[in-house]
Amino acid sequence: MLKLLIYFVILIFLKISTAYESRPSQFCMNVNPQKGLDIDKILGKWYGNDIIEHAGFSTDPGVYYYDTCAEITIYNVRFANFANKKISSINDEILLLELTWEERGYYDSETTIIEYALQFNRATPGFWVTVDKQKGFSPALKYNQFNGTIQVVKAVKDQLVLTFCGLKLGESFFSIILTRNLQPLPFDDLDSTYKLLRRRGLTTDHVRRVCQPRNNSNTTKSSLIILIVLIFLIFIIN
Repeated sequence: MLKLLIYFVILIFLKISTAYESRPSQFCMNVNPQKGLDIDKILGKWYGNDIIEHAGFSTDPGVYYYDTCAEITIYNVRFANFANKKISSINDEILLLELTWEERGYYDSETTIIEYALQFNRATPGFWVTVDKQKGFSPALKYNQFNGTIQVVKAVKDQLVLTFCGLKLGESFFSIILTRNLQPLPFDDLDSTYKLLRRRGLTTDHVRRVCQPRNNSNTTKSSLIILIVLIFLIFIIN
């Protein structure tokens, strides 16, 4: 009995070790941000579509519809008053950005506003580094006090993909797919973006879908139920 218990303990340990080794890319690193990025073209307001968590051990995989809409606004600034201190661009090569994440519910008045102060090198415009920890916090969104990098994985026409990587193991590590308008992205566009993220070694198992009221998903479910009933009736008639 003791030998059997020891065997199972060793087996579990090996399984956990293998899981860690099989996901080295899940710990924050350079995810190869887009080169040749024109910062001016991505400034302004964006609306969230999907928020993908890249945790090493993703729990509850699936697509979850949230009754909220995430709006991200990006500003190119020279100076910023952030966390009671003044931040400025170092020189013409090291520039400053402000990013505001505003998320409000469809069915309640609660609004979350999180602000980030970021710097980037003109030579690598798609790799942004936080100057200080974020301003604002939302326990409901499970976002820690973020300190790390935001990388522009994709910036094409009306679509923008940002990957947030915390500096320490266990901190926030997720991507957000954004669009210029409130219309959901077409399936083909989403599919190509998910494939791109997976090629970069990022998991895409857990998705938080926003800016799409729940009745969209209810409509889809209702249509599916109707289809199943119709097939069942056809089967009975035949």
